[in-house]
Amino acid sequence: MQRLLLSVCALLVVSFLPLSAVVVTIGTGTSTNSSYTYPAPYGNWYTMARHQILVLASEIIAAGGSAGSITSLAFNVAATNNTQALQNFTIKLKQTSATSLSSSFDNTGWTTVYSVSSYTVTTGWNTHTFSTPFAWDGSSNLLIDICFYQGSCYNYTYNASTYYTTTAFTSVVYYINDCDFGVCSVSSGTTSSNRPNLQLDIQAGMPNDAGIAGIVAPVAPFSPGSQTVQVLLKNYGNNTISSVTINWSVNGTPQTPYNWTGSLAPGATTTVTIGSYNFAPKTLYTFVVATSNPNGTTDPNSANDSFTGQLAAALAGTYTVGGSTPDFASPQAAVQYLHIGGVLDTVRFRIRSGTYNGQLSFGAIPGAGSATRWIAFESESGNAADVVIQASNSSAANYVVRVNGTDWLRFRRLTFTSNGTGSYWRVVELTGGTENLTFEGCVFNGGPATYNYSWDEIVFYSSNNACHNLTLRNNTFTGGAGSLWIDYWTAPLQGVQIVGNTLQGFYYFGAVVQYANALLLAQNTITALSGSGSNYGAYLYNLTGSFQVRENVVTVDGGYGLYLDWRPSTEPSGLVANNVIIGGVGTGNSTTGLYAYTANVNFYHNTVHLGTSDPWSAAMYVDGYQGINVVNNIFANVGGGYAYYVNAWGGSPLSNSNYNDLYSSGSYVGNWGGTDYATLADWQVGTGYDANSVSVLPPFGSDKYHLTEVAEPLIGTAALLTTVPKDIDGEDRRNPYMGADEVIPVITITQQPADTVYGCQGTDVTISVQASVTFNASLSYQWLQNGVPIPEGYDGRFFGTQTPTLTIRNTQARDAGSYACLITANSGATPVQSDLAELIIAVPLTIVEQPQSVLTCLEGEAILRVVAEGTVLGYQWQREEATGWVDIPGATGAEYRISNAQYTNSARYRCIVFGTCGADQVPSEPAIVYVLGPTQILSAPDTVYTGVGGRAQLSVEANVVGAPPTYQAQYQWYRGTQPLVDG
Repeated sequence: MQRLLLSVCALLVVSFLPLSAVVVTIGTGTSTNSSYTYPAPYGNWYTMARHQILVLASEIIAAGGSAGSITSLAFNVAATNNTQALQNFTIKLKQTSATSLSSSFDNTGWTTVYSVSSYTVTTGWNTHTFSTPFAWDGSSNLLIDICFYQGSCYNYTYNASTYYTTTAFTSVVYYINDCDFGVCSVSSGTTSSNRPNLQLDIQAGMPNDAGIAGIVAPVAPFSPGSQTVQVLLKNYGNNTISSVTINWSVNGTPQTPYNWTGSLAPGATTTVTIGSYNFAPKTLYTFVVATSNPNGTTDPNSANDSFTGQLAAALAGTYTVGGSTPDFASPQAAVQYLHIGGVLDTVRFRIRSGTYNGQLSFGAIPGAGSATRWIAFESESGNAADVVIQASNSSAANYVVRVNGTDWLRFRRLTFTSNGTGSYWRVVELTGGTENLTFEGCVFNGGPATYNYSWDEIVFYSSNNACHNLTLRNNTFTGGAGSLWIDYWTAPLQGVQIVGNTLQGFYYFGAVVQYANALLLAQNTITALSGSGSNYGAYLYNLTGSFQVRENVVTVDGGYGLYLDWRPSTEPSGLVANNVIIGGVGTGNSTTGLYAYTANVNFYHNTVHLGTSDPWSAAMYVDGYQGINVVNNIFANVGGGYAYYVNAWGGSPLSNSNYNDLYSSGSYVGNWGGTDYATLADWQVGTGYDANSVSVLPPFGSDKYHLTEVAEPLIGTAALLTTVPKDIDGEDRRNPYMGADEVIPVITITQQPADTVYGCQGTDVTISVQASVTFNASLSYQWLQNGVPIPEGYDGRFFGTQTPTLTIRNTQARDAGSYACLITANSGATPVQSDLAELIIAVPLTIVEQPQSVLTCLEGEAILRVVAEGTVLGYQWQREEATGWVDIPGATGAEYRISNAQYTNSARYRCIVFGTCGADQVPSEPAIVYVLGPTQILSAPDTVYTGVGGRAQLSVEANVVGAPPTYQAQYQWYRGTQPLVDG
């Protein structure tokens, strides 16, 4: 073809084809892009690329084009430059009013017209025939989107050289990357006016050609119930349309046709209300709307007559998934419904136990994307193992869950398993800007951890994606080349929290986080595949703000446990604290525990345990470049390498290094700027740092970081207690110890003192306690009397006051009281006080008042009492029976009272008084109780006669029943009723 250079920006070349088709050529420039430069629609110098190209309607019309259906697009290639096949190659079109492009990509309203898994570029015009013709209205500008991405990162060759023409306006925006699988939805790129030359094949419009361009209403999200149905009627023909019939059906059921009349100019559209429909909840409806009889004639182009779309009422509340009579049969069905119906409130899907096959792909969900309209997927049982969502990945769709631009999603207690093929084993892919996502308590099963560093095998992948406020909490990630990859190059990620997760069985890396602000990476267990050789437990690059990396346990086979790469020197200090790095144990792999090529980071209370035999390995490696504080750490290299290595190529990167344990079983404890130092003393002199540091082998347990016993040389400075108040186990720091683990012994009293202790006055008394303590700590004792510490040798009689046994010699009455032992231990143990022991000082017993015999009348009362001095422990009254002295039940006081006395109560009684100190039982003298009966007249007086002045004598003899033998009856004589007196 002859090429002519005109003063206009595009030469209009028109070739007429049969059936009113025309091929329009836009651009005649002879310049080409190189193997390395862009724009290049077939460029593979970078692994992934996206171009958007603007063509003005005026250019198309000037080239002989007109409104109609675009059936193909072509680009002219001067040389392929051995570029490889482009995978996942797509072309999209849309009409636009834009007359120039900016650096922002247009990401809405596209129609995909061409999509192949692989495209091989050839020289000459590369024509892409559309699967569906694209209707161009003849007046709108045309925007073309071309995108491809290879199946794996860094899979690049060269750019094919394509002819281009320089336009007077910004006609191209492009984005290139070596590892961004979200390339086709990026938001910004680089602008250019070098537009590739292109050809459009346009099928001219018919005279009377109407069609439905879309369903206008109802617009999701909408409530269940009756809704008005509106469609967009478009005139694709060359004549003005005055009438047309609109036919429609719902789920295959025909509805009443609507006969439209009016005036619709060529290329114009109008909104038409065709009726209403009653939408039931949780039900998908397929609408088919088509035109017929435009202007009363047969439509010659039926290809654009109809439009098919799905509508559904929006969701709000809680729904069941799977199992018996669910709201949705599967998670896949629920996701499909979400994207059609949308949401009007928060939505929670409770998934019942089972295995569900198929991918979950999230995009724009109508009504969603705010804090008040979050969407949650969770297992109904609360057990992640009960719900398994699995999919077979491929190069074109390498994910089990893909979230593309969707915000405010929550996934709880679910299992996601990739059943990939080849090297495609990704489980989760985030792209397109995904904010406020939460994954909690989930299990992510990636592919086998083979010797493969492919990005396609990363379990959880979010590259150059604005995943602000991403929360990963208490999840398990297994297998793959790596567990987590999170970055965003455009601006620092905000609010990323990775807490309490298990990252295990990976081959290359556990967590990679780049370009994040105020990252929280805490309480994770990161364990590389055994035998994998060289790993990154966590690789952190360009962390801005006051980030925190704390309480993580990282185990690597070799490589780097925790690698902190570059960050700006103007950033505030980040914190790396209470982490455990275990590396290279039982291997000869090159291993570095903590690696710092960074600025303004505080390394506090970390424990690094290296077991590799590689002599160049280092527990701590500082490679620059300023503001590094290293305090209260344990750097133990038991394999013979360095404890500490500082590459001071630009001056000292350390602001402070002190109170660390620098231990190496090898020849050198450290290296500074290439100089080896054999001992800690040498290191201190040579570097000027670590004046208060030690070099001891910590008493590690089997897990290689918990301490098994008190090790007071490892107690560091308390200056960090406000910054790091707890250890890796959440225990309060008290001493505090260097390293991640704080040793706090626990005291247990194994035998308490007796509740009551008796001592005889003048004798010796002992009170004892027994206790144990953990971590082989040292116990200390202090006896207390009535809460007051007793000095050793007090009063010349108190001894062992700081031992488990207290001895009181020559006890006195004033020694009586409450005694307890306060037990303490070293290394910050919490003191424990024993139970109280009550000391009673006893005096020998003496009865000072014996019980006295008692006379009482029948049914009267008799009281016996005894009085004793000294320490009385109790009383027991006894009655003498034929068999001897017998205890009287209940008679245990100093006084014994007999009420309503009967003759049977007459007996001999005594009291046993109980004491101590040589007088354990002292019996009283017996006393007799007499219960007296009536008086009996044994001999009554007789009548006596005497003369006046004579003498008369009356006599009587009486007996008192029950009286003792010596008892004498009492007499009183009467004359009539008048008692007589002697004399």
